[in-house]
Amino acid sequence: MKELIMNLLLNILFIMVSVLLYYSFWLQQERKLSSLKVPLHVVYCLITTVLCIFFSTTIEEGIRLNLQHILILVTIFFSGRLAGGILFLFMNIVHLFVGGNDAIASVLATTIIYISSILIYTYFQRMRIIQQVLVSVFITFFSAFICLSLFLDKEETYHARYELIVFYLFEALGTALIMYLIMVLKSQNEFQKRLIHVEKFQLISEMAASISHEIRNPLTATKGFLQLLEGDDICPEKRKIYIQFALEGIAQADEVITNYLTFAKPTIEEIEELHIQQELHKTINLITPLANMSNVSIQFASIDEELYIDGEKQKLNQCFLNLLKNCIEAMPTGGALKIHVGKKLNDAYITIADNGVGMTDEQVRQLGAPFYSTKEKGTGLGMMVVFSILKAMSARLNIASKKNEGTTFTLVFPLKDV
Repeated sequence: MKELIMNLLLNILFIMVSVLLYYSFWLQQERKLSSLKVPLHVVYCLITTVLCIFFSTTIEEGIRLNLQHILILVTIFFSGRLAGGILFLFMNIVHLFVGGNDAIASVLATTIIYISSILIYTYFQRMRIIQQVLVSVFITFFSAFICLSLFLDKEETYHARYELIVFYLFEALGTALIMYLIMVLKSQNEFQKRLIHVEKFQLISEMAASISHEIRNPLTATKGFLQLLEGDDICPEKRKIYIQFALEGIAQADEVITNYLTFAKPTIEEIEELHIQQELHKTINLITPLANMSNVSIQFASIDEELYIDGEKQKLNQCFLNLLKNCIEAMPTGGALKIHVGKKLNDAYITIADNGVGMTDEQVRQLGAPFYSTKEKGTGLGMMVVFSILKAMSARLNIASKKNEGTTFTLVFPLKDV
């Protein structure tokens, strides 16, 4: 009796662990491995089936008592009829391969469960949780009772009556417990999806409001300067100034749109070999006019070794540009922007340091959060783009900052295998 109870408890444990492993793995990889859902579930259940058969208790006429048949029910109701059919086929092959006096009984039990589950599949999905649990318990109990009644006569049933009572009890409780566990996991998964969906819509609405504001301001200014250009009495010098202001407004709006598009689609599409030092030099050349206007000197240093990474040129330059621009804007009275390129093991290290206004620990933790900015009129979109690009390139960003002393950004990129 002790052996039977121990084995039945182990059977329940195996099935519960299988369910938890499947759901924990599937929730993380659902989008990437959607085509593998059915085979993955079948593999988990087959492994669990073998474990349940191995930890069985033999009674009269070589009948082995275990809870493997619960898996058929679980698979059909929660992974679909196709997965259930595949598991039904392979499970019966396992039964016939293992053999024994109860092979036919096991095949009959799985057949009863399979047919019953298929017949009520549509109605089952509409039932409440308590109804689903009760129906599941009835199906497994009914199949086990029919099979044991057919393969055990009255005398054998009487001799094994206590074992059978314990088995029926464990099968009912085990089915109820496992089905309830799966329903809880499934409802949590659906709730999490709804929550993410709501957060996405909220983020989109906030982003739309912020982006429209950031674009409207420079375009309104540009429109004003263009209207001034309509006058015939404007001297050439003023005309040139108005054109310059109008172009700056368009460039500002273009920058906001570029950041938004990069954030909306951060995946690396055109992977190529990138020379880190060369790409940094290009970005420095682009940002130098802004640095000169802000009285900021740029100091660049690098190791002699040429470092290469895999990535998309446009997105990498966008990442560098956003960081350098933020550092320059953090030094309103001027200062020094130091950039250093180094290597450690199989990673390239890029250090970007300013001696500007700096940030508190709380501000550092908030960087990259939607619409968080340390600037009074900032949207935070620039740093959101930086974090999304680095994540897409499997890179890391470490930030160290002290208020009124400056900030150091350390970018870590995995080097390309030579």
